[in-house]
Amino acid sequence: METQTTTSSPAWKAQAEAKLQAIIDKGKGQAESAIQSAMVNQPEDLIIHTPAMEFGWNSGLKIGFGDEVRLSNAVSVVGAGPSQYDIHEHALGQVCDKAGIPRKWMERLTDKGDWGEQLLVHNINEMYGHMDTSKHLIRMVQGQVRGFLSDRFRRIDTPLMVEAFASIITKYGAVLVEGYSFDTKFNLKVVLPQIFEPVPGEFMVLGISLKNSDFGDGAFELRLFMLRIWCKNLMVCEDGLRKVHIGSRIAQDFAISQRTYELDNKAMASATKDVVSQMLQPAAVKGKFALVQRAAETEVDIKSVLNAARKRGHMNIADAKSVTDIYNTGGIEMLPPGDNAWRLSNAVSYFAQQVEPERKLDLEVLAGQIAGLHE
Repeated sequence: METQTTTSSPAWKAQAEAKLQAIIDKGKGQAESAIQSAMVNQPEDLIIHTPAMEFGWNSGLKIGFGDEVRLSNAVSVVGAGPSQYDIHEHALGQVCDKAGIPRKWMERLTDKGDWGEQLLVHNINEMYGHMDTSKHLIRMVQGQVRGFLSDRFRRIDTPLMVEAFASIITKYGAVLVEGYSFDTKFNLKVVLPQIFEPVPGEFMVLGISLKNSDFGDGAFELRLFMLRIWCKNLMVCEDGLRKVHIGSRIAQDFAISQRTYELDNKAMASATKDVVSQMLQPAAVKGKFALVQRAAETEVDIKSVLNAARKRGHMNIADAKSVTDIYNTGGIEMLPPGDNAWRLSNAVSYFAQQVEPERKLDLEVLAGQIAGLHE
């Protein structure tokens, strides 16, 4: 795939290529570690009926249950293992959501020490004790409950999606550049190792981000993104394959459910390959960089754009002030020149590099929206 435009000197392009190689070298190991973590920490699935559960507290919320149906590895009915299992903070929020217990109230009680913890456990047990006999999908890793989910939760398994993703991006020469494997979510980024220059002096690369959660902490997403070489500002495009984790209820015949789940994952892996292939077609790539050119020519009202972002919950007042300061003072290495949507998009992306990784992606998506890359 050829560079889109070549308006800058060869020396500037050579510097950009060296910078890109440094970014790839730095991020490759991190991405490989994230993949390895996802492969090793695959969830074990259990189906639990409400009456079989009992909650307790001992240095954190615990859950104990009687009979369980094990869906992973072997399909069989087994007795209870350890009397209680640890519950991850994310799963604790899901437990409270299902019981109708507000999370703010949950957080207040857990901050009160022993009496608050015991009161929270009492309320959880009372609420579940008066529920019907519904089923719950419990997803565990190394004995810790990380997902407390509906039996309608659609299991789109990260390792299989990563394998499908890797097989197709290799055909286009894309390489690993970044990856995170958190307790409850996974994110992997790859780039085409080629320099594009859609606007004079703006050296960029194009890549794809894969995001998933095996524990109900986000949808399965495939998104194009653009990375500005000089400052690593990153703008994320629209999702090419957003699949929320909602499916049919797990059947009473768990063997049938397991076969359906395996077939569904194979179909999703195939769709992943198709979508990635479409994203990396030369015409599609050219079209995205044409949007960058348009953003660089589009005037923008900073205040109204950031106020709208605040109303949608993408940032707070302090965030908006920081982005405004960056926009007004950022030099050419931080931001592209001019007074336009492309510069504001980069200001948001530059700010995103200063926040925690789990917030970073949301701001990079916002940056893509401001640049008009979601069309």
